[in-house]
Parts: sequence; C-alpha cells; structure tokens
Amino acid sequence: MKNKKGKCRILTFVLALAMILSTTTLSSAKSLYCDCYCQCSCNIQVKKTSIILREGEILSKKKAKKVLKVTKNGKKVKNFEVKQEGQVIKAKSGKYKLTIAVGKKEASVKVNVNPIKKIYIKQSKQLPLVEGTKFSISTFKKKTVVMADYKKGSDKKITTYKVTAGKTVKANSKGEFAITVKYGKHKDKISVPIIKTISTQKPIPTTAPTVEPTEVPTAIPTVEPTTEPTEVPTATPSVEPTIEPTEVPTATPTVEPTTEPTEAPTATSTVAPTVTPSVEPTAEPTKVPTATPTVEPTEEPFVVLTVGRKGAGEVIVNNSACNFTSDNVATKKVVKGNCKLIATNTSEYKFVRWISSNGSELSINPIYSMEVNSDSEVIAVFEKICTITINKIGEGNVKFNGESLNFYNNVATYSVLPGRCDLVAVSTDDYNFFAWINKNGKVLSNNPNWQLSVSNANIEIYAKFVKAERTVSVTYLHENGQLINSEVVAFGETLNPPINDLWKADKTFAGWKIGETVYAGEPTATEFYDTEGNSLEDAIKNLTSQKKNVEIVSYYIDNPTKYYTVNVIGGTIVSHDGEITEAGIKDGTHVYIKANVLDGKVFAGWTDAEGNIQSYEKEYDFYVTSDVTISANFSAEEVKKEPVVHFTGAKYELYPNDYGVRLYMASEIPKGYTKIEWGFLYTGKNLSEEEMTIGGSARSVTNNSVAGNEDWIYDARFPASAWETGTTVKIRIYAVVSSTIGTETIYSEIISVRLTSE
Repeated sequence: MKNKKGKCRILTFVLALAMILSTTTLSSAKSLYCDCYCQCSCNIQVKKTSIILREGEILSKKKAKKVLKVTKNGKKVKNFEVKQEGQVIKAKSGKYKLTIAVGKKEASVKVNVNPIKKIYIKQSKQLPLVEGTKFSISTFKKKTVVMADYKKGSDKKITTYKVTAGKTVKANSKGEFAITVKYGKHKDKISVPIIKTISTQKPIPTTAPTVEPTEVPTAIPTVEPTTEPTEVPTATPSVEPTIEPTEVPTATPTVEPTTEPTEAPTATSTVAPTVTPSVEPTAEPTKVPTATPTVEPTEEPFVVLTVGRKGAGEVIVNNSACNFTSDNVATKKVVKGNCKLIATNTSEYKFVRWISSNGSELSINPIYSMEVNSDSEVIAVFEKICTITINKIGEGNVKFNGESLNFYNNVATYSVLPGRCDLVAVSTDDYNFFAWINKNGKVLSNNPNWQLSVSNANIEIYAKFVKAERTVSVTYLHENGQLINSEVVAFGETLNPPINDLWKADKTFAGWKIGETVYAGEPTATEFYDTEGNSLEDAIKNLTSQKKNVEIVSYYIDNPTKYYTVNVIGGTIVSHDGEITEAGIKDGTHVYIKANVLDGKVFAGWTDAEGNIQSYEKEYDFYVTSDVTISANFSAEEVKKEPVVHFTGAKYELYPNDYGVRLYMASEIPKGYTKIEWGFLYTGKNLSEEEMTIGGSARSVTNNSVAGNEDWIYDARFPASAWETGTTVKIRIYAVVSSTIGTETIYSEIISVRLTSE
C-alpha cells in the first residue's frame, strides 16, 4: 500500500510536469506563430505609388516592385514576392491588379493603367514577297516596329500584337499583300509589294518535224491555185498551213524531212516551202504573227514627294524614314498613288498637323494618307513641348485639365503644348487651399480655379494648402453649381463678390443668395443687402467667425421678352417650344419646320437669306434669336449631301464689363464621312475669309464631342478690357471630317457682331 502511494505520487508528479512542459511549449509555439506569421502577414499593407503602368507593356518584377509600397506595422518591407508579371492587360475599370506575397499571406492592389488610344506601324523593313510562297509572321515581326499611342505621355513600342494575313502570299485588287496588326480593339494595316513568278516558254525546235510528207504529183501546175496559201510562221514548225495546195512546184524544198519517205517525193512536205511559186498570188498573203514572248511588267512611274518639317520630329513615308537636311527638308521618290505618312513625336516636340505648301491644313492625325500623282510637297508641323512642374505644399488635390494629378513626393510633372491649361486646387477636410505661388514664394493667384498661360518654357509652380483649423473657404457659385470664385480666408474675414462671368443670355443678374436669403444689387455693386437691410459682407464675416465655410450663389431674374418675325418659304412651322403671338415669335423659341415637297421634285436643302446651305434634312429646327428668312430648295434629281456646319441662332447683349454672345450651332455629317473635331473661330481683327481658317490668326474654341449630327449651345463672353466699343467680332464654325478620299476642314458662313455700349 505504501509502495502504491509512492507510485501514485510519482505518477502524479510526472503528469503535472508534463502538463507544465506542454503548456510552456504551446505558449512558446503560439508566441512564435504570432511574432513570425501574424505580424509578417496579417498586418501587411499594400499601397500604389504614383507610377502608372502602360497598357500592353511587359511588366518585370523589378518594375512591379517600383509600383508598390509594402509596409508591415508601418515599416517598409523590401523582401516581398510579386505573384504576376508579364503583359499589362487593362480591366474594364481601367485598373490592373497586382498581387504580392509576404511569407504565406497574400495581398493585392489595383494600379492605374495608361490606356492605348491607337496603334500604328512606325516602320517595316519587310521585303517584297514572292507570290505563292508561305507568309512568315515571325519574319514580319522581326522586321517591323509597331507603336502604341497612349492617352497620356509619349508613344512606346509594343511587341505583343497579333498579325493577321493570308497563309499564302496572294495579291489583292491593288496587286499587294495586305497585313493587319492588332492589339485588342486597335489595329493598323500595311500593304507589301508582291513579286509575281514568270513562266518560261518551251524552246523552239531548230530542225524540221519528223512528219512523213504526203505524196505529191510531179507535174508542174499550169493553173494558179484558186486559194491563196497562208504564210506560216517559220518559228512554229508544228503548225500546218490552214489550206494545203493541190499542186506544188517540183522545186526541192529548202527543208528536207529527217525521215526517209517511202516514195521519194519531189514536192514539199507538210511544211510550206520557202521557194516562191512561179505564179505570184494576186494579193498579199496574210501575215501570221510569230509567237509572243512573255514580257516582264514595266516598273511603275515614280514622282518626287518633298517633305518639310517645322520643329523636330521623325517622319516615315511608306515605311521609310526621312533624312532631313539642315533646312528641314527631305525628298522621297515614291510610286504614284496613295502614299502613307507617319509623324512621330520626340521627347521635346509633339506633332500638331500636316499642312500644304501654302499653309492650308491637311490633317491633324499623325497618320496621314495622301494621293500623289505628280511632284508634291507636304509639311509636318511639330511644336515644342513645355514642362510644367507642380509642387504641393500641405495636403490637398490638384486637377490638371480636368484630370487628377498623381503626386510622387509631392511633385507632379506634365508635358504640354504651348497654350492655356486649367488648374483646380481641391481642398480636403483638414486642409484648405491657400494660393498658387512661384518658387520665390510670390502669390500668383488665390483662386483655386486658375487658368495658366504656357509658353515655350518650363514652368514650376506650387499649390499651397493650409490647415483648416486656422482658415475657412468662401465660395461664389452660379445657380447651376458652376464655380465663379473661391478663396481661403481667416476666421471672421470676408471675400468681395466677383464682377466678371455673371452674364447670361436669357436672364439678368439681380444679386446673391446665402441659403434662401437674397442680397440684392447690381453686378458691379460693392455692397448687397437683404430686405431687412443686412449686408452680404456682414453675413459672410459672421459665418467665417464661426469657423464655417460659406457658399454664396448667384441670383437672376428673367429678361424682358422680345419677339421676332420668321418667314419660311416652301415649308411650314410644324411645332415650337415657345410662344407665337401677333407680335411675332418669342426670343429663344425652338422652332421646327418641314419642307412642302413638290410633285416630281426632290428636296435639295434649306438656305438662309444669303443663300448659305443650312440643312439637307426635310425637317429642320433652329432657335429664333432675330428676324429669320429661310427657304426650301427643290431639284429634279437627288442632290449629293456634303458635310455642313451652320449657325442656328445667335444672341448678343452688352453686360457690365463683358460682351456676351450665346451661339447656337449645329453640324450635319452625312454617311461616308466621320467627324474628327469641330469648334468655332472668332476674331476682332479685319481678317479675310481665307485667313479665318484653322492655323490662321483667329482664336478658336474646340468642342470635344465628335458625334456626327449634333447641336451645340455655347455662351461666349468677351471681356470689355480686351475689346474696344465698336469692335466687330467675326465668328465662324469649322469641322474636321475624314472620308475615303482623305481629311478636310469645312467652314460655315461668317457672322459679325458689333460690340456697342447702346
């Protein structure tokens, strides 16, 4: 019993010790697991840098690691594994998913992708192909450079494209072999010359045929043959004469048969003798042409294409690079017909347009096809790219031409052409925009919505944001939410109302509103009051002293009604969105008219009082902004529709410090044409019709929409400081269209608006 108790004690001790060791081991294992697994994996954070991937590029692990920032518990992790690499394929969202692994744990992030606008064949050294041979895609790829034109940044070579062509080299209707390169929905084509195989003719035998001669009587004919023998070409001995003479002279033929005849004839064999019969035929024998040898095709005629260059850039003509002289001129010997030109940007210059030798615009597309049937000249225009560096001080966001900037270490750099760029500074909950400043700290503008003028130089600016606890924002808006002015002010301060950008075509400015309270006054007033005599200035100060951001909205009343006369010749007003009274049709009314088609006639379009074509549609609509006369035209046969751009109305009004013109414009692009761009030109100079074209001295406003048929209403405001009273402003609509014959620019009539103070 004693021993039993001792054994029990020992067993109990062992079990207790085992439990202690087990607990210690589990605790250690748990600690090891958490320290080395959870903290390495569970607390991993993946963020993207400002680097944007290009669609179609081959992504290496090295590049992928530059795109990602991986941290563990706030500390940077260097040793992580990128799960995928290879071609960057843009998802529908415009992103590309990258996955990383740290230990056994994975995490992913979606990275922005710079999409491809189009692809094009920059250069191909593909030699002419022999008809009937097998086409090699790998050989074609080795000799061809395909470029991707991206939405942002410079073009870049791609190698992942697909090649579509016939397996066997076969000529198309133009005698060439067509090859298409594709990447996703993008493609480009190239035609390669073909060498045709020439069949060889069998050699002509030099000896007489071995045909046995027929037996001929020895008597000499005393009667002339009734049928004239046909002369047989000596080059083709295998052909017998069409009619065999009944009697042949006994003269020995010049060509003896190679085979001994069974009866020695004294006459000729089936081959006509070369000896002339004693009796001359009364008419000349019909001459049979000798066998026509195979004639090799003659080389197509060539012409000289002279390529000029303004600025710097590369130009490819029919897949061959131009070698420009010091005068920026290159000459190319090209085959008559269609000629393909490609303009390529450099790091400092960007292609703008193709122009002719007289300066008229040919195309704005860097890939341009032109018909060359005689010595011709074309000029590629490149403009120097300006570099804009935007630095950010404090926290906030910046939009550049409508797109948010991606900052890296608070710096973003953009390359643009000379002109105007729109900058918008966007405040956050913690930081308010303060000012745009230069590198010396000088304030350039306090307006977060700033239009920057860019010339041929590099620009560096700073967007400064300050902590919101010390400042608030005061913002003036239009009733539709459009920003007029916004600035950051200190607590208890105000911002004076703006006096520009207040004009509207159909309303009159009457004051400002905060909430539902109206503070009335003229647009040039410095003080505005509500119905109880409280000022707008005091109201703003009261709100900013309470550390509140303030929004002030413009307030308008309707203009007095105007009426006009509308005379429709050959048609009828079928409906209208407005008022028609005895006084006429209300200003701004949208009128719909329809042509009264005559029997046996077809409709040929609407013309205005000056005879300018307005529309080819039987049902046409326009805005009544003045007295109108419009006529329906008819023809005996169908008329060819051409692209048309025209005004459908224009309203002018003098407003304090601004001249305002509301333009109603429309475009009609018939089948067979594609609209590339459209807009309008305006000038206060005395320019001719030829000078009011794209690339001329007139200013331009572009519409980014490229739908075929569309209407466009635009409020153009001309600051009085830029135009003298009495100035006549000329306005003209343009559109760039393309068709099977190339690209052209069409223009509307020119309307004139005289700026007066009356």
